[in-house]
Amino acid sequence: MIGTHGGIGPRATYDLGGILKQPDCQFVAVADVRKDCRESVKQRTEAKYGSGVAAYRDFREMLDKEKNIDAVAVGTPDHNHAVVSMAAIKHGKHVYCEKPLTHDI
Repeated sequence: MIGTHGGIGPRATYDLGGILKQPDCQFVAVADVRKDCRESVKQRTEAKYGSGVAAYRDFREMLDKEKNIDAVAVGTPDHNHAVVSMAAIKHGKHVYCEKPLTHDI
């Protein structure tokens, strides 16, 4: 899950709850610029999966290092959706992104 500029907010937190309920998914990493947000997600996911969920400040570092990620959930403000989604796609990841993929046409 990737959140930026203000942290993983209510909607991304809701999405995380849905991800954690899926029996065929495992949450392996979070990227967020806010330490409190990424640590909160890390604690919540490790409560389910045990230790080992990676936490990154920069989503690009996460995409470069975490080779076992098949898909990402993008929980950023609208103006960052396209940048983060395209970076994930370039790394061969499936992308779940809500709302508009860009701020303007």
